[in-house]
Amino acid sequence: MRAILQVLTGPYAGRKHWLRAGQITQIGRGEGSDFPLPHDGTMSRLHFTLECDYTTCRVRDQNSAHGTFLNGDRVHLSLLKDGDEIMAGETTFAVRIEGVGDGSSTNLGDAQSTGELVKVTAATAAEVAALIAFADEPRALLKPGLTPKQYLDELEAQKLFDEAIQFLSHALPKREAIWWACQCARSPDAPPASEIDKVALAAAVKWVEDPSDENRRAVDEPAQATGLATAAGLAAMAVLFSGGSLGPAEYPPIPPDEKLTPQMVASSVHVGSMHEPETAPEKQKQFLVLGRDIARGAKLWEGAGKTS
Repeated sequence: MRAILQVLTGPYAGRKHWLRAGQITQIGRGEGSDFPLPHDGTMSRLHFTLECDYTTCRVRDQNSAHGTFLNGDRVHLSLLKDGDEIMAGETTFAVRIEGVGDGSSTNLGDAQSTGELVKVTAATAAEVAALIAFADEPRALLKPGLTPKQYLDELEAQKLFDEAIQFLSHALPKREAIWWACQCARSPDAPPASEIDKVALAAAVKWVEDPSDENRRAVDEPAQATGLATAAGLAAMAVLFSGGSLGPAEYPPIPPDEKLTPQMVASSVHVGSMHEPETAPEKQKQFLVLGRDIARGAKLWEGAGKTS
C-alpha cells in the first residue's frame, strides 16, 4: 500500500509526502521532522507521526501542545482511511491511502519507475527556485506551473548541470539531501580521502542514520578540521547547519540560516564532480541520476553504516 499526506491549508498548501509500507514519518515544525512545516507557530516541533504497514496506516499524536485532530475529533492513536483529514496546529492535511489489501508494496515502486520525485514536497518548481539566486538562463526556463521534476528535466536538457544540482539540493528534505552529498563524496572513482575526511564523512552518515542533535553536534569538530575544500567536509557542514543551535548547548539558541544546508550540499556535490575537470559534466550527470533516485525514495540510508 501507499499513503499520501497532502497539505490542504496554509503557506504549504499543495505539498505532498509519500509513505511506503513499513515507514514511520514524523510531522512537525522542527527541522528534524521528515515533513517539516516551520511557519506553523502553533504546531509542536514533533507533532504527530504516521505509521504504515502493508495493510494499515495510523496517526499517533506525539504529546503535542495543542493536540492532533482526525476529522474534527482529538485523537492520540487512530487508524486512518482514505479521505480522512488531520489537523495539527493551523495546518490541515488530507490522507490518501492506495493499494490496501493487495499484499504488496508496489505502489512506491510504481512511483519510482515513472521517475516521480516522491521525496520532494514542493508543489511547484517556482517554490524551490525562489530560494536560489539563479542567473537569467535557468530563470528563463522557469515557466508557470512547472513541477519540480519538469523543471529539473529542463535544466538537465539544457546541460545546466550545476544549476540542476543546486535545484535538487534545495528541493530535497535535508536528510535526503545530505545523504545524497555523502553518497557522492564516497563515489567509487573519487580520489583517496584523507583520514580527517573519512572521520567527517562517517559523522555525517551517522547523523543521516540517526538525525539527533547529539549526532549533529558531533560533526562540528571534523567539519571544522576539513573546512570547505572537500566534498566530505562540505557534507559534514551541511549536517552542522541542519537545525538546532550553532552555539553551545548551555547558551541561548543561535539557529542557522535555512539556506545553509542546501548550499553546503550543492557545493559538496559540485566539488565531488570536479577532481577531474575534463570529465566534470559527465560526473555531474551521474550524480544527478543518484540524486533523482534518492528523490524517488530509492537508495536511501537503510544499512548506511554498513557500507564502505
